Amino acid sequence: MADPAAPCRAFAEGLSRIFDRADGKQWDYVFNCGGETRYSQEDEVYKLRNLALSVALGKEAANRGIKAFVELSTGMVYKSDSSPSKETDKLKPWSKIAVFKLQAEEELAKIPG
Repeated sequence: MADPAAPCRAFAEGLSRIFDRADGKQWDYVFNCGGETRYSQEDEVYKLRNLALSVALGKEAANRGIKAFVELSTGMVYKSDSSPSKETDKLKPWSKIAVFKLQAEEELAKIPG
């Protein structure tokens, strides 16, 4: 029978590989450029690769006292328009990718530190 905790352990080990430096020092800044960008995927794919990954990285950065965690999102979180979007524009995600990226932004904003 497969170990149901194995994926959680693998994910935690992966975070260590991302954040642990060979010289033992801490990163000052972490930029998350990851996520699923292919269209027409199942919701679970976007939930795992855009939401869960971003939140896990953000929490790990906060736990380690990283000075700044920068999440790359998408302009598709803003209402579709023919003019360029600004950060103050109305939020209205118009793709599955954007729905989960916006959820990630909202969850990251709740993480202390």
